[in-house]
Amino acid sequence: MIARLQGIVESVRAEGVLLSVAPGIVLEVLVPASNVAALAESVGRSVTLRTVFYLEGAGQGANLTPRLLGFLSERDRHLFELLTSCRGIGPRKALRAMALDSGRIAAAIAGQDHKTLQSLPEIGRKMAETVVVTLREKVRGLAVEGVAREMQEGGTAKDKSSASKAPAPSAPSEGTADRAGTGTMSLEAVEVLVKLGENRLAAITWTDQAMASEQPPKNVEELIARAYQIKAGG
Repeated sequence: MIARLQGIVESVRAEGVLLSVAPGIVLEVLVPASNVAALAESVGRSVTLRTVFYLEGAGQGANLTPRLLGFLSERDRHLFELLTSCRGIGPRKALRAMALDSGRIAAAIAGQDHKTLQSLPEIGRKMAETVVVTLREKVRGLAVEGVAREMQEGGTAKDKSSASKAPAPSAPSEGTADRAGTGTMSLEAVEVLVKLGENRLAAITWTDQAMASEQPPKNVEELIARAYQIKAGG
């Protein structure tokens, strides 16, 4: 089984790339819609793709054609595998549906955001409902990562835009800095949980309990995981 490929991007097509992996050997690799733009900017350069191999049937399965699928990240490949576990979504449909960042799609599934899901190619109302019912619990890890990254990028952009306007703050004491850090972490965790469809008051309760434990979480991701454990009665 081919798990990973590294090669030079020769050209990019609507659904895939031609990847030169060795002298005289060029492979056609199908990729998600969200990866096409990034790969188009990498023509002539080396890239690494995580891969999936499958046999594509034609004529009611009488003829089987080998296909190699490639993904720029393990997160993309994981979402693809989850999507294709849904009834009615085959490999080609899943690749076309992955038109947004994997974390964004996972957050939409976890948060039951049918509007965002229906904006994806190949995903209509009924299919969006099927995806949510089938995958809501399974995409939690991807969704947390995606929402956290989105919030971080938004915060970074906001910080950069206001950095020149804000006066330099005085250095806080060590105890104040610690409290501010844990407070910010709790706020971020609550916002992620809310975006994933949880009740805000319940999210605050879970994060407070997690932070009050003998060994409090060290980062947002760990805090969210602990909050879900508390929700489950753990």
